[in-house]
Amino acid sequence: MNKTKNFFKSIFSKLVLMSLLITRKKKCTCQTKKVFNQNLCKKGIIPIDFYFEDPYDTAEVRQNITISITEYGHKKIYLIIDSGGGKTDLAFKLYDFLIGLSPSIEIIGIVNGKCMSSAMIILAACSKRFSFKHSTFLLHGITLRDISLNSLEEELESIFMKKLEDFKTISLNYENIVLSKFSISEEKYKELSNDGKNFNRKFFPSKAKENGIIDEIIEKFPFM
Repeated sequence: MNKTKNFFKSIFSKLVLMSLLITRKKKCTCQTKKVFNQNLCKKGIIPIDFYFEDPYDTAEVRQNITISITEYGHKKIYLIIDSGGGKTDLAFKLYDFLIGLSPSIEIIGIVNGKCMSSAMIILAACSKRFSFKHSTFLLHGITLRDISLNSLEEELESIFMKKLEDFKTISLNYENIVLSKFSISEEKYKELSNDGKNFNRKFFPSKAKENGIIDEIIEKFPFM
């Protein structure tokens, strides 16, 4: 009995230790990344290398861009995009912030990895858009998720109709940004969006350039 008890105590202690080490590692990684991003912002370089899920990430981007402009006097901001997308509301907020800086500040987008879903909105906010040749892109229709219904049965219809209206507004806003900021035709946008609706039809820089999503395929960063 004592052996069994001691065995489980030992296992529990190891699990607690592992949990503490993992937590500490995550904190160290986050802190290291924050310092790294702060150093980049001194040069006017801002990574968009996260999934649009945590409001803290987009808030940090806005903060670093503001510091780059106000403290270091940069008139050009380089966004290095490597994002799989995420929540459209966070992407829209960052889009509005970037658009609000023009024309005084030039925003240059460089896709170095992936630019998918709502990350395309951030690329659309850039006045110049580049991509490395092995990057990937994805357009798809807006999806509904994270819907919780905690109401009485008779209220469900009105809640659903409100969600549907919100969904239509978000979809229309997304489509308007894509069509107004990229020189892509509406027909081609619909085609690419339908192809990518199940997240299984990515396309490459050559097609992105052909459809006016990027201006140029590059091999070196323009700020080097």
